Amino acid sequence: MPAQDRKSQLLILCCSPHANGSAARAARIIASGAAQKGPAPELVFLWQKKVAGCVHCDACVKAPYTCPLAAGDDCEELFSHILSHEHVLWISPVYFYGLPSQAKALIDRGQRFYNAASARGIMEQEADPGTGSSTALFLAGQTKGAKLFEGSRLGVKYFMGAIGRPVNKAFALRGINTPDDFTPGTEEALLGLGRILAGFPGRCTPPLEEL
Repeated sequence: MPAQDRKSQLLILCCSPHANGSAARAARIIASGAAQKGPAPELVFLWQKKVAGCVHCDACVKAPYTCPLAAGDDCEELFSHILSHEHVLWISPVYFYGLPSQAKALIDRGQRFYNAASARGIMEQEADPGTGSSTALFLAGQTKGAKLFEGSRLGVKYFMGAIGRPVNKAFALRGINTPDDFTPGTEEALLGLGRILAGFPGRCTPPLEEL
């Protein structure tokens, strides 16, 4: 079957509030690289979605582990997108050593998956691995900081584990504050990551930093 006729099993979830920011550019470059070796991945931009913040009402603590906010926003649609793909690439910038507010809101709303997994005696970092997995990529304007990506990495790790797409690799790009900061080397590294995510053998190259 021709590559363009196959359904992509890769979802690229761009969790930036900016339509044309550095994370969005990275997402599009990676998608282009993936399309060189397989079907074009699905691209979802979080800024286009409505995500209400968790209010800690504890409604999802008990079965059937549902959220009363679900009818008013796009969280369940986003969760369905994640679960309908074998692999998810989470891309987000780093703000104050953490995730942007809308991305953090999505993670907080994933509490219902954690509660459901906990009820079955599964630790959050191992919850419902199924047949899927994920990769994370974080971009930061800063060039230094040993723990610059740690808060974001841990938040995404436990969320994706709880929802059933545990993170198997995490990467970072430093010194990327705007799309103008991309160099030819940055673009080539991102194209390479896309090809790897599409199943082509290879290894990530600098300036991508494995976390």
